[in-house]
Amino acid sequence: RTAQVNGASTIAEGIAVKEVGENTYGIARPLIDEVLLIEEPFFERGIALYCNVEKTVVEGAGAASLAALLAY
Repeated sequence: RTAQVNGASTIAEGIAVKEVGENTYGIARPLIDEVLLIEEPFFERGIALYCNVEKTVVEGAGAASLAALLAY
């Protein structure tokens, strides 16, 4: 299943937002060093790795940290 955000579909629907909430961003901002934009294939690879290596079922948003490691 994919979600539509700004006309594009993503497997990481749990973190697909058009805009970060003002209060949430205000609280988290002091802890943020960098924001990474991850391309869809890295999410897919992360999900596949969780399934094949860790034998764990994970949704797209749950694989975001692994996708970021793979991308960067």
